[in-house]
Amino acid sequence: LQRLMYVACTRAKQHLYLTAELSPDKNAEAYKPPSSDNPLYQLWPALEKELQSSELCKAVLPSAEDNEVKLRYLADSFEIPEIVPMLWQQNSAGVVDVGLVEYDWAGDSARLVGQWLHNWLQVTSGSGALQHIPSRYKLSGELSILGVANSELVQAIDRILKAFSAMQNDSKLNWILDQRNMAHNEYDLSFVGDNGVERIRIDRTFVVDGVRWIIDYKSGQHLGEGLNDWLDQEQQRHAQQLNRYAEVLNKKELMQTRLGLYFPMHAGWREWEYT
Repeated sequence: LQRLMYVACTRAKQHLYLTAELSPDKNAEAYKPPSSDNPLYQLWPALEKELQSSELCKAVLPSAEDNEVKLRYLADSFEIPEIVPMLWQQNSAGVVDVGLVEYDWAGDSARLVGQWLHNWLQVTSGSGALQHIPSRYKLSGELSILGVANSELVQAIDRILKAFSAMQNDSKLNWILDQRNMAHNEYDLSFVGDNGVERIRIDRTFVVDGVRWIIDYKSGQHLGEGLNDWLDQEQQRHAQQLNRYAEVLNKKELMQTRLGLYFPMHAGWREWEYT
């Protein structure tokens, strides 16, 4: 019953309404504590003081002399108490998404190519999928739906096929996709943060030899020389985002954690220990 109440109460994101039927004691001066088989029993230590001393209690309890059920009215002076927001609501206008994927590079076409690759990796499980390259016809249709202009479709498709060529022979990506232990793709988590209820979505996570891995796919592309320097800069840029993911997961279950960024356009990889 305690578990049931916990699940029921923690699923609320904006408002939680609790209703219960309480019986007066023999003197009709207070409510009887709920029995242990009543869900309210789990909350009674937190609610008893407020319920027993509130004006509402005084207004609705029948007197000890009443021998029959009567329709009772609240006093004209009664006012509904002001709703005090819970701690996690005080700074929140709703659920806040943390660490949204950014595609701020190289124009609309490249941005949409990155979005397609990111989406494909998020739903892919198993390195065998890398051997099934989508046809140009299929890619043309899906990229058009995403919003790639007809004049840029050929170049966009070439970008994706180039990425597949790099990914197929990349042992690191094969390793990432083949992990099964406690593995999740597009892992959604909600938690109470500084801004109220916040939400993160982890591209991929799994556990290997007692170490949790958190992987984020970054579909940016670097043109020209200095690829390693660019990858290092991207690691610095996104480190806070992945550290936040690790912080949330470790509150759920403490475990040694390593973080990784994978760049499908370059079969690039960066990893570090979360501390």
